[in-house]
Amino acid sequence: MSSTLTKKILFVLGGPGAGKGTQCAKLVEKFGFVHLSVRGAGDLLREERQSGSANGELIDRMIKEGQIVPVKITLSLLQQAMVKSGRDLFLIDGFPRNFDNLQGWQEEMPEDEFQVQGVLFYDCPEIVMEERLLERGKTSGRTDDNAEAIRKRFRTYLDSTMPVIMHYEKQNKVFKVDATPGPDEVFEATSALVAPLVADNKQAAKVNEHGYIDRAFYVEALSELLTGATDIMNAVADVTGDAEVLKQVLEPIHASCAEIALQMVQMYAGDARMVAWERRANAQAQRDPRHVLQGDEVEADESLQMMDLFLDELAFIIRVLVSYTAFLATVCDGLGQQEGNAGFKMKVQELSGVYLVLERFYVFQSVHKATAIAEPQELEHGVYVSSVVEDVSFVLNKAFYRASQCMNYHTALSIVIALVDALESQYLPAILALPSKPCVIPLSPSNTNSAGSNGNENGQNLNDDVEGENDVSFSDMLLQAVDDDLTQTLQEEARLIMTINSAFMSGEFVRGLQEKIDEYSRAGFPNDAPILECLPTPIHDMSEAFHSIVSNEVQEVLSRSLRKRLQQVVQLQMHEQLKYVLTSAEYDAFGSRGSPLLRLVEQEVMKNRELKRYERALCSTPYEDLVEAVTQDLTSSVERALLTSKKPCNDLGALQLEREITDMLARVSTLVPQKSLRGAFTRLFQVVFILNLMQPSHVLDYITSVREELSLETIGTLLRMRVDFKSQDIARAIEQMTKADAKIKASN
Repeated sequence: MSSTLTKKILFVLGGPGAGKGTQCAKLVEKFGFVHLSVRGAGDLLREERQSGSANGELIDRMIKEGQIVPVKITLSLLQQAMVKSGRDLFLIDGFPRNFDNLQGWQEEMPEDEFQVQGVLFYDCPEIVMEERLLERGKTSGRTDDNAEAIRKRFRTYLDSTMPVIMHYEKQNKVFKVDATPGPDEVFEATSALVAPLVADNKQAAKVNEHGYIDRAFYVEALSELLTGATDIMNAVADVTGDAEVLKQVLEPIHASCAEIALQMVQMYAGDARMVAWERRANAQAQRDPRHVLQGDEVEADESLQMMDLFLDELAFIIRVLVSYTAFLATVCDGLGQQEGNAGFKMKVQELSGVYLVLERFYVFQSVHKATAIAEPQELEHGVYVSSVVEDVSFVLNKAFYRASQCMNYHTALSIVIALVDALESQYLPAILALPSKPCVIPLSPSNTNSAGSNGNENGQNLNDDVEGENDVSFSDMLLQAVDDDLTQTLQEEARLIMTINSAFMSGEFVRGLQEKIDEYSRAGFPNDAPILECLPTPIHDMSEAFHSIVSNEVQEVLSRSLRKRLQQVVQLQMHEQLKYVLTSAEYDAFGSRGSPLLRLVEQEVMKNRELKRYERALCSTPYEDLVEAVTQDLTSSVERALLTSKKPCNDLGALQLEREITDMLARVSTLVPQKSLRGAFTRLFQVVFILNLMQPSHVLDYITSVREELSLETIGTLLRMRVDFKSQDIARAIEQMTKADAKIKASN
């Protein structure tokens, strides 16, 4: 039940011995009120005393010392009890007993959440109350049930509580009952006053299209009924193991229990508007799941919330009915198998069918709404995802949890199919559309300042020739256009990053859901086919789809500027500054001072502002993927530059290149300590390996491994780059490689 349900409250007041407790118990039984007693050391205070909490210790000490418990503590306990109950009709017995209580209530309890319907006032003469309490004192053992204490309590009641009753009487909120007659007659009068209030409360929900009638008492009563019947049957089974005797004794118990349970379910279905929900869900089921909902096809938020509550209740009811049915088979063979009991099993099947239709409807509508209202959501400082991720993951996880509670293989399978269908037909397209979906993502101050500084730097002295203060120069307009263009570019980039984060989190969510489904299937239905193997679309495909989105969008981020610049800079450096025909002195100098290639890596990768911006804006795993992609681009650029320039090198130059590549790997690895980047260097290390061979012919010893990464043409180019290799040795090695390669292909 929702903790935000409006609470309807009746205060129950009257003198000592007026019969408040007796009448409250009867009201609970007939109308489903929740009875909260704060009279003296009432139930609430007693439970808190026994809880061992800080408040409990304080209450215990104050009661022992004869002090009054602070009204704030009492109100806090009342509020907690009402919210925890999940119900909306309450009898608060013995409160407010004075104006201090009343003032505390008005200050601490919001009227829109806790609505006082009135005061149920049991009016009884002092002499009658005194007689009742004295009679009770003979058997109750209560020390305050004596004439002197009774009169003192009555005077306190007149002095403190009657003014509260008069306060509500002025507002026409006092329901006065003559408490002099016997309990049954008093309850008849009480019922006549209370029944219209309860009816008004239920009617208010029925006339509201999205109203909610408190149905908790149905669910609780059904659970108590079946639990009680189970306990009785177990007790009988403990006495005798004779199957015939058990069946004769237990069959009437089950028949009676089943009849009452079916009546409860029928009443519940009526109050829950189950037929109306089912009709709407069936209409939805006829539509194409990819159809965009419009107008009254879209359920209101309140409607979906009510359906969510209803599905929680329905799943619980199905669970207790299925558990009870399974219990019957264990306690006695053939129990509940008579023709007259067929209705019980049919009702379970009927409810399961209704649950399936409504859960699918709820999932479809909720996912549609989540995708329609999606907006940027800050996951942590500067890291944005689409709100659709959290909203949809909540809905799908909850739907699967409810399905698992139904304890039925086919029900669970049907709901899982619906979940995967929602992922495939609604959610995945929504994630794919994020880069182009209009939205405004807050930009970091560094980005904003960068845009502003560009404008100021370029336009600082361009207003000197302006004719008037209100005139706008062409330069100003140009600067504004540049600022607007930069902002648009940054927004496009921000949406791209948000898409990466959202797709990554979606993949993680789907992977987690897959594990839950697999675990549930193995544990709950070990003899049935695994649920994951029975899906029209494997849920693993959804995980892979989201992973592909991350990979594709990471490549898109790189293609915007990083990749192009990296290729150009490496090519330029290779042409102008890098040399690999070295003397011993030059080799030693590079070792102590560092090489131009390592300085390039430091400047273009390690200190790259774009990369740092992405680090702040991306989730950790996608950022690691981005760094891996940048590293792959870096190594590919170095390899391409080496081969296209056919950079000459000698033995020391080859050693220098190996040192540079090794240091390069160590440096970029510091960006993502949790991820290995060595795979991005595989080809480059093979290139270095070829260049560091002692003789061209030595390549034949490693032909199988190097051919996994490099072509014969590339290997030949690398061998020719070594200025200290003889051309005839290179030609001979290439010829032998060609023959060896042909032999390998022929054998395969």
